[in-house]
Amino acid sequence: MSFTKYCALFVITVALSSPPAQAIVLTGGNGTENTTATGAGAGWDYVGQVWDASGVYLGTYGSSYWVLTAHHVASVAGSLNFTLGSTTYNAVTDSYTRIGTTDLGVYQIDGDPGLANLALRSTELSVGSPVTMIGYGRPETDAGLAYWSVSSGVWTPLPDSVGANAAGYYWDTSGIKRWGENTISGNTVGLYGTDAQSTTFLVSEGSAQGSLGDSGGGLFFDTGSGVELTGLFSAVGTFTGQPANTSVFGQTTVFSDISFYRADILAAVPEPSPTALLTAGVGVIGLLALLRRGKVRH
Repeated sequence: MSFTKYCALFVITVALSSPPAQAIVLTGGNGTENTTATGAGAGWDYVGQVWDASGVYLGTYGSSYWVLTAHHVASVAGSLNFTLGSTTYNAVTDSYTRIGTTDLGVYQIDGDPGLANLALRSTELSVGSPVTMIGYGRPETDAGLAYWSVSSGVWTPLPDSVGANAAGYYWDTSGIKRWGENTISGNTVGLYGTDAQSTTFLVSEGSAQGSLGDSGGGLFFDTGSGVELTGLFSAVGTFTGQPANTSVFGQTTVFSDISFYRADILAAVPEPSPTALLTAGVGVIGLLALLRRGKVRH
């Protein structure tokens, strides 16, 4: 099997109605696990919804409050209002700034979520580094593993593993905020030529994969003394002929690499206010954060 172009984890539709929140796919899961902060680290509280996708709250800069999301989300979203927990914050008009020509962008919201400023990764993670992903992509159904026989790009469904050379999960149609774990498997180029890193969906129990709805969600790394935002959900690599609404073992999830763009992100927001600096200095520095149906191709 060979990979096609990356597909954004976001939906472009004519109708702008929002679907229910959605979640990450997990090996061995039934769509209901990993839906609370337990195990997800400090980043859980920072990931919210932006339209039909996700965003990550960065903190207080220049007495204003800032969110990071994927540019392909912001470019088509009906609204950039940001829902964190049970509170929805309005996007400040004309505050959105794209980070260069990348799949990243920042904007202001009109209220204070009351969280310490998020730490942004400044050096590239090495292959094999453990990471936690959080987002709103569709979860796997409770039907268990699906199997296919694949030949020349034609995928034939099978009732079980006999004769199968591909396996994975079909997505549910709705879901909830969810976290999962994986390791960095390589460096790559994502949407719009963005420097990126990837993870690979494995057969091992609990391995996490992005799905439709995760765009703008966060990839986090625990340094041992705090959590850093190291990537932002951007896209998935799909196999030639892969059935729609599926995650298949061997697929990659692609994350815009924060370490490459940290300086540009910070240059796009004002200097942190004295209060925010004090809070970050004495407290923990937290973190963490794709879409409905359809695909965006780059």
